[in-house]
Amino acid sequence: MERLTKRISLGNGNTTVDFSNARVGEFLTDHEKGVRALFEQLAEYEDLEEQGRLLKLPCAVGDTVYTIYYDDEDGLFIEEPKVEEVSTHRVWIDSMYFDYDDFGKTVFLTRQEAAAKLAEMQ
Repeated sequence: MERLTKRISLGNGNTTVDFSNARVGEFLTDHEKGVRALFEQLAEYEDLEEQGRLLKLPCAVGDTVYTIYYDDEDGLFIEEPKVEEVSTHRVWIDSMYFDYDDFGKTVFLTRQEAAAKLAEMQ
C-alpha cells in the first residue's frame, strides 16, 4: 500500500505532516484528487479490518515487556525481557513464544500492570 503521508518530528515530541512531500503537494494543488486518494486509502484499511486482516500489534521488537514467571526456588516473580520477534499471532520473548492472548494474563506492557497481577495471583 502506498503511503500518502510523511510525518516529520518537530523535536518536541510532536510530529506534523511534511507538505514538501511530492504526493502531498500534488494533493494540495488538486484538492479533489487528494481527498479521493485519502478516502480510497481509508476504505482499504476499513476493508482489511472488516476481513480480520488488519493487525494491531501489542508491542514492537526491542520493547521491554513484563512477564510473570514461576520457579520452585523463587515462586512467582516479574522479569523484564526484551521482545525479540513479533509475528502475526505470537511474540517471541526470552526464548519463548507468547500468544497475544497472554497479554494481560502473564505478559504486560507496564511494570505496574504486572505488579498488580502478581499481587492478585499471590
